[in-house]
Amino acid sequence: MFGGGTFASFNDHPRVKNSAAGLVSTAAGAYQFLERTWDGLDAKYNFPDFSPATQDFAAVALILGRGAVSYTHLRAHETVLD
Repeated sequence: MFGGGTFASFNDHPRVKNSAAGLVSTAAGAYQFLERTWDGLDAKYNFPDFSPATQDFAAVALILGRGAVSYTHLRAHETVLD
């Protein structure tokens, strides 16, 4: 989590505001998803949990959704999607 903390469960985004260096953030997980970003993705994809695999899927969804990489390019690297 932001500031170096940990969370106890992968059931859902931890939804905790952490402070560090004068900043406050809800960032958590491998990709430091903000609570509001996670909620937007969850509304679209109905995630089962906040597990590492789900976070990977969410990160790829953001990358594709923002046009940073094409789906065709990712398909060329199958292990990313598997």
